[in-house]
Amino acid sequence: MTAGHTTRGLSLLATLAVGHAAHAATEIDDQAILDRIIPAVVQVITDKGTGTGFVLNAQGHIATNHHVVKGSTNYAVKQGGNFARAQLVWSSESLDLALIQSNLDGLETVVLAISPPPVLADVIAVGFPGVSENFTTSDVADPTFSEGNVGRRVVWGTWNRRETLQIVQHTAQINPGNSGGPLVDACGRVIGVNTAIPMVTIANTPGGPQITAPTGVFWASFIPELAEELNALGIPYESASDPCEAAVLGGGASPEQVEDLQRQIGDLERQRVEEGSQRVELQARIDELRGRLDDAAATQAAGAARNAETQADIVETQAEIANLREEFMGRWLTIALIALGGVVVLGLLAFFTVASIRRSMTRFGSQIRGGMSHIVRSRRPQIANKEQNAPLRIRIGRGDDMDVSFKSTRVSRFHAELLIEQNRYRLTDRDSTNGTRVFRRGRWQPVRQELVTPNESLQLGDRETTVAELLVMAGVTPANNVAGLAQPGENVQDDRPAGPVKRNRRTGEIVRD
Repeated sequence: MTAGHTTRGLSLLATLAVGHAAHAATEIDDQAILDRIIPAVVQVITDKGTGTGFVLNAQGHIATNHHVVKGSTNYAVKQGGNFARAQLVWSSESLDLALIQSNLDGLETVVLAISPPPVLADVIAVGFPGVSENFTTSDVADPTFSEGNVGRRVVWGTWNRRETLQIVQHTAQINPGNSGGPLVDACGRVIGVNTAIPMVTIANTPGGPQITAPTGVFWASFIPELAEELNALGIPYESASDPCEAAVLGGGASPEQVEDLQRQIGDLERQRVEEGSQRVELQARIDELRGRLDDAAATQAAGAARNAETQADIVETQAEIANLREEFMGRWLTIALIALGGVVVLGLLAFFTVASIRRSMTRFGSQIRGGMSHIVRSRRPQIANKEQNAPLRIRIGRGDDMDVSFKSTRVSRFHAELLIEQNRYRLTDRDSTNGTRVFRRGRWQPVRQELVTPNESLQLGDRETTVAELLVMAGVTPANNVAGLAQPGENVQDDRPAGPVKRNRRTGEIVRD
């Protein structure tokens, strides 16, 4: 352990141990451990998969692994038949730790054991491994327990080569789904967060299958790593710094502990025998495949002679084909070159002809668009019987339903509206694309809603006009009396052209079509 690791570990333990008793905790039996841990362990469910977590406090904070919640946006927890939503509170990829929070009813809390566990101390891994659900049909979240021992003292390591942390190595069996679950000592306290399962390749022969299997060694984050982050976040939890009494097998070990160690040794021996049997089967398979390979090589050698004869025939045929190709190329090459030259000449003629036609059509189209771009259409408002001083609205735009319609793509379908009331003219822009402007004080000024005079220059999109012209186009009043409206009872004189009208592009005057 480096000096930096030593300093960090000692300061962490000193901080977390304040206020805790120095005497050893008493080991409890398996049933007492189950009764204490089961109500505090939950299955963590995300939209990426499942894992395990354990409850830290009455506020519903739950510890788990970062890789359990990574990449998910929806979180939930389940205990027994109870289910509730959860939310992410904190997560660290480098430590592979995370906190979620839920209001699931009936939860109990765990005690975090801050003291390093001694080697060979009994431990229990608790979680919801996916393999345990393969043959069950129950919807109840029921945790799985596996026993083991601490393999060696707490070591410094890293999960992703980014940040070093303290790790507990143990032999309690875990599987995918146990991630984030507690590693519990013989006193029923949490000493680690189960995180990783090292794998080993047990067969990797050339051309053969590659088989990997768990090593029987499992890793958990030492619980002070989580406690340090809880302190920084201000999240409450219960902890104990005293060691667990009778946690080490040895001179004072009970017969049950000795029997358990013997059972683990027997399991490892059986595993070694099974792996040896698998190696024998794989070797037999390899020998069989090698025999088949030798047979295939013999068959290939027998066919090689036949292939040599066939190759001689192929060479002779290829020589004849080469002679024929040379004769053909000499005869037809001249014809092909002449034909290609004719195609090129015809292509160039066609290209220049089409280009000339396109230029002519472009000029003709421009002339047509130039002549038609200023055509306006209008429909006569029915105002002869309106009461005196009654307001009149004239709608201006590109649409055919407008009172004054400019046929221009720069004019919006409903561009502006002119309101005439008591000889006042109010011009309102109707959120047009290219805007409405009035020429005042030597420059064009934008119009949202303005009072304008009959002779002020207006600009609607790319069209310049005046109120007087708009009134003429709309048929409201004669061209020589644009300041007022016709009085009730008067005959309205209409000197507009009967059909569409144009504006002279040079002088801007309204002229007959």
